[in-house]
Amino acid sequence: MAAITRRDFVRRSARVAAAAAVASQLEWLTACGGTGRKAPTDKDWERLAKELHGRLVRPGGSEYTTLNRPSNLRYANVRPQGIAVCSGAEDVRTSLLWAQEHDVPVVARSGGHSYSGYSTTTGLLVDFSDLRRVSVDRTTGIVTVEPGAQNVDIYDGLQPYGVAFSAGRCPTVAVSGLTLGGGFGFSSRHIGTSSDALLETEVVT
Repeated sequence: MAAITRRDFVRRSARVAAAAAVASQLEWLTACGGTGRKAPTDKDWERLAKELHGRLVRPGGSEYTTLNRPSNLRYANVRPQGIAVCSGAEDVRTSLLWAQEHDVPVVARSGGHSYSGYSTTTGLLVDFSDLRRVSVDRTTGIVTVEPGAQNVDIYDGLQPYGVAFSAGRCPTVAVSGLTLGGGFGFSSRHIGTSSDALLETEVVT
């Protein structure tokens, strides 16, 4: 058995880990679409743009660079074919059905802070940045939050009522990804995690 230095072992292990990561990403993309069929045409994209109540941003558009830029710049070079800036649940459903029809990988982005790059794609990016409303029912005390609402939006919306929400210190982290990850924050030992406060959610399929 040939001897191997510690440096060579680390280097080879890193190569194996990188290959495994790429393979898992490809498997995930295939599961969400992208089966090797012909890419959608410009007319297909134009049809999606017309069906959206929000807007579709394509590469080369004035908003594209800004909307595509994730908070984790490690994934800044992952460029979607289109960004559907949704105005509501109907736009989300329209985007999902279109992506399914054309076998295009589809990913949702709330705030774009995913350390693992789960809010990036080379297919269709469903963007929630226009959905940031926060409303409070004074009678029940229930807070309704849109999927793109960031920590700063939630804090500002709750401050007049003297109530708190368990979240972190970064003002631009959005509620969807935060809650899906559990939602640990500075107040978690006192009031629990973000997901502990979740009563219900609207799931679009």
